[in-house]
Amino acid sequence: LIQRANATLMSWSKDTLNIVASPWSPPGWMKNNDNPYCPVGCAQCQLLDQYQQAWALYFSKFLTAYAEQGISIWGITVQNEPEYCPISYEGMNFNPQTEGSFIKNYLGPQLSRDHPDVQILAYDHNKDHVVEWAQSIYSDPEVAQYVWGIAVHWYSGDDFPNLNTT
Repeated sequence: LIQRANATLMSWSKDTLNIVASPWSPPGWMKNNDNPYCPVGCAQCQLLDQYQQAWALYFSKFLTAYAEQGISIWGITVQNEPEYCPISYEGMNFNPQTEGSFIKNYLGPQLSRDHPDVQILAYDHNKDHVVEWAQSIYSDPEVAQYVWGIAVHWYSGDDFPNLNTT
């Protein structure tokens, strides 16, 4: 379907689709609650330290698998809705510091080696906390070197001034 959509777009113009992929959750065994859901809150819905490299490798293998099918992924977000901990569907919690650490120490280096043309987008959540996340991510040069931009969900709240500030 993606290949057909891209071919159709290219028949109309010289543009191609820029696909952004975003995970909901790593496998439950990688998290401190051994569950893809977050039934007991955010503190029990986090990536275990010993699986951070493995989770970064998952991203790389995902990108490789799509590339082998002729589908180019332009960018990825680290986590869809990192501040939300859903009890009825997959999710995982990050705060700006834990996401920054994961990017700096694992995901950024992994993708730089394996997929240097794929962009990393931080945050991927609502407008209300985008300033705090952008400040945290971009204040650390070791994180910032890997981050192309900040992903924001448009549908929640009227916090539009935060976008201008960011």
